[in-house]
Amino acid sequence: MLLARLRVRWCAGSEEALENAVRIDDLYELACWLAGASVYIGNDSGITHLAAAAGAPVAALFGPTDPAIWAPRGPRFASLRPLEPASRSGN
Repeated sequence: MLLARLRVRWCAGSEEALENAVRIDDLYELACWLAGASVYIGNDSGITHLAAAAGAPVAALFGPTDPAIWAPRGPRFASLRPLEPASRSGN
């Protein structure tokens, strides 16, 4: 099983209810923690940009926003988007 081979850690703010999460309240401490990550997987957010800036390899999930405009830049970044839905009008 993949999870048995990987060390997966979740991070949450002090007010979030997420069992066994790493609690970090300071952006500098968060950047230091992210810099040591083997990979960061997240959504289109400021923390995703922080992970990329800290040098972590990043895979980010994008919804309606365009990663060509809003994604972090750099060689260690990949974006994932859903395929465009098929037209419902039949055209």
